[in-house]
Amino acid sequence: MTELTILSSVTNIGEYAFDNCRSLETVYCYKGSTADDSSIYPDGVTIVYLDEDGNTTTESTTETTTESTTETTTESDSVAAPSFKVVGVFGGRSVTFTSETEGAVIYYSSSTSNITTDDICIANGETVTYEDYYGTIYTRAYYNGIWSDVSKFVLKIPVVNTPTVTASGSTVTIKSTTPSSFICYTTDGSEPVVETDGTVTNGTWLKVNGARTNSGTITATPGDTVRAVAVRNCFTTSESAAAYVNVSPAAFKVVGTFGGRNVTFTSDTSGAKIYYSSTTSSLTTSDKCVSNGETVLFEDFYGTIYARAYYNGKWSNISRLILKIPTINDPTITYENGKATIRTTTPNCYIYYTTDGTTPSITNGKKLCSNSYGQVTVSSGTTIKAIAVKSCFTNSTVTTYKVS
Repeated sequence: MTELTILSSVTNIGEYAFDNCRSLETVYCYKGSTADDSSIYPDGVTIVYLDEDGNTTTESTTETTTESTTETTTESDSVAAPSFKVVGVFGGRSVTFTSETEGAVIYYSSSTSNITTDDICIANGETVTYEDYYGTIYTRAYYNGIWSDVSKFVLKIPVVNTPTVTASGSTVTIKSTTPSSFICYTTDGSEPVVETDGTVTNGTWLKVNGARTNSGTITATPGDTVRAVAVRNCFTTSESAAAYVNVSPAAFKVVGTFGGRNVTFTSDTSGAKIYYSSTTSSLTTSDKCVSNGETVLFEDFYGTIYARAYYNGKWSNISRLILKIPTINDPTITYENGKATIRTTTPNCYIYYTTDGTTPSITNGKKLCSNSYGQVTVSSGTTIKAIAVKSCFTNSTVTTYKVS
């Protein structure tokens, strides 16, 4: 939707109603109606005002942030009422006051709408910074003894961004992207509460080197729910965010293939024990147990290993490791001086070969005397086929070589 027309029969539209309509470019509405409040629309929308007959009168482009709203009363025919442009949220908001009447000066007040020359005066197009202020600003343009109508502008109380809470093992990282904010957290899942004077009635300040901060880590116990809010003076406290602290599941590191495989069991939960089994996934404390980071040798074994970390009476989710049947490296055949050399790089294998063109196996062909290596005397024109086998391994494929 790029255009929108608000009929005169519409009596109320909530703030930010169309704020997420990012394709919206133009809104047609009646001057002075609820629909001409720029806070209803995303920034950059052009509001085209209509008269009683529905004809176009004037245009105004919304340039405020979502932290503020602009409302202008009926415009004087002689001096254009001021409009506003707001930049920034954190560290103060810069408001630029402008009137389309060239040479006009602008008077403004944050306490009264009865603007006179006794109020603060700025040049047309001048910018004023409001540091930690919220409320209504009233303003009027003045030129050659004539006043414009009163415009009013609402600087809303900005809201602190909701912090992120992430758990990795027992380490919980909490962070807010709002500058100069502070984090208050709990570990029992309850809502942290900070009073307007900064007093914590429920929770603990996040600190680094003894100082309050908006980014840091804490150590929690598996089973804890860490909940956090971010606060800042003259801001609305953020919504809370939470993370449940699980026992980190077991992870595996496998080293080796031939002669057994070494499996190292680890968990990000410091101090956790790891129980494992190669026969069942219903792990209990009756199964085999290793320390966090311990290595176990699985010799001539293939299949699924189930593992589960255990800490402080709580279990992690189940992890699975599949040790596949290793495959023997294919043998190579070379020929020199009337002899063929057959070998495989897999240690302790048996090599079976044939010289009559048939497929070798443990029941067909001849076996080399030495494991993984051997030589045979053959004549030119002979076709040699060889295969390597080993217990608990997948046989190699057949290698074929014709002596020329």
